[in-house]
Amino acid sequence: MSNKRILVYYGQHDNDYWLIDTPARRVGAMRELFKQLDKKGFYVDEDESHVALARLGDPHAIEGILNSRRCFGYEEWEIKEASVCE
Repeated sequence: MSNKRILVYYGQHDNDYWLIDTPARRVGAMRELFKQLDKKGFYVDEDESHVALARLGDPHAIEGILNSRRCFGYEEWEIKEASVCE
């Protein structure tokens, strides 16, 4: 076992977990979380130009939106250290 960084999304029914032990995995996890929340319609009232960039996959726009809304209902997430079996 080793400690790894994970992104945890606290969803309405279940939690989702992504391993983010590399910069590429972190970007990928953020992108997947954004897509998941966008599909549910969470970003209807956001600045459309910023959301458009995020929908194109811009990592800075995605992280900015996720960070600004991470304490909203059903948008809560955090990065944690977790023990992972290898």
